[in-house]
Amino acid sequence: MWFCFQKEFFEGGLEIFSHRNLERFSGSRTCFLPQIQESSKAQLERLFSNQVLIFLRWLRYLLFVVLAERTSVLVNMDETSIASKQVEPRGWAVSSQVRNRQQWRRRQPVEDRTDVKTTLMGVVCDQPALQPYLPQVFLPSYTKRALPPQWARDKYAAAGAPLEYWHRTRGGVTVQIIRQWATNLRRAVHSFNEATWIVLLWDCHNTHLDINVARHLARLGILLIIVPAKCTWLTQLLDVYVFAVLKSKIAQFKAAERLAAPDGQCAPGSWIDHTARATRATIVTRDWSEHFERLGATLNNASLRPELLRYVGDDPIMPRLPLRAEFARLVHRNADTQNTWDLHHCIMSQALRVQGLPPDAEPPRGALVHQPDVPPAQPWIPGEHFHGDWDTIVGQHLDNIEVEGVLDPEAPGLGPARQVVVAPILGADL
Repeated sequence: MWFCFQKEFFEGGLEIFSHRNLERFSGSRTCFLPQIQESSKAQLERLFSNQVLIFLRWLRYLLFVVLAERTSVLVNMDETSIASKQVEPRGWAVSSQVRNRQQWRRRQPVEDRTDVKTTLMGVVCDQPALQPYLPQVFLPSYTKRALPPQWARDKYAAAGAPLEYWHRTRGGVTVQIIRQWATNLRRAVHSFNEATWIVLLWDCHNTHLDINVARHLARLGILLIIVPAKCTWLTQLLDVYVFAVLKSKIAQFKAAERLAAPDGQCAPGSWIDHTARATRATIVTRDWSEHFERLGATLNNASLRPELLRYVGDDPIMPRLPLRAEFARLVHRNADTQNTWDLHHCIMSQALRVQGLPPDAEPPRGALVHQPDVPPAQPWIPGEHFHGDWDTIVGQHLDNIEVEGVLDPEAPGLGPARQVVVAPILGADL
């Protein structure tokens, strides 16, 4: 809702809004509405600029002051719905008169009732060697929190690590789910390198701003950064770059199956295979580390994406932690409430506590598990999910070979120095 409002505001100006339209937006969680009614485009941009500057100061303080001499990894997690992704009809179409005269009918896809509401907790990091080990959690929702049928559980199990399917949920995240996920994240990171400090970047979802979640992260030794409210389209890597590619690839796999099937339909339950393949191809085996710099994880403003640089300008950004009033402005909450005070104190005190530790101090250690040696994630090639024509895509789908771009096997790795042996991940054939 806010993005549509912002787009219309920039393109048409305030004169396009009636009193009724303003009432429609009055229910949104924003503290800017009273100012919008009497503000100009420049004032609205200034409000966004203020949020972005607070966020970048905070991010750079953690990365280049608190963790300047420590081994660390920057992790971004976000939730997205992946159910019922289809390719939209495009291209040339026969006129309606010809279709009626020839009695041509377009076969409508049969609804797959096994395609239940499913949320993906997607995770990316700035270390290519670590990326294949990060847990990618799916939350399928079944009626009355029941377990899925046995055939579906077999498909879920065949997806293989690091894809995880958590059942008996309502298809969305809760405080308990977030806390368990954070514990699993620390286990995966410390099993790779137990001396690594984790910096977690996520948005202003209610569960993310729960004080019990913040305290749990502090106990785990995880440092937290919050993306500005209503600005995920601008500053959150998964929203800006990854999820659009993921959903496009899911729709592409479904379209390829329909083209290859004699009846033009997807098999019931095949969506599980398609989402698993797309997640593995887009997130698990892909290196998005360069994109973190474009969204602020650098001291050089010239590396920022143009849309973000527009709100920053050319002035240097001095790293520092946000004050309570700035933190409240960042997350769109009242600065004088006890909940905001507790949340700000918990997050900032954790950062200051880590800063005061000796440079060789290690984080609280999580459980260690054996991890197979797998190749590091490879850089994403723009447009590679559209590589090849439909005949090639269908042929490769029939051979169960995934469509990939051309990668140089001699190219040097981008991750930290670590000897790895190329070995298939369990379920990599999906």
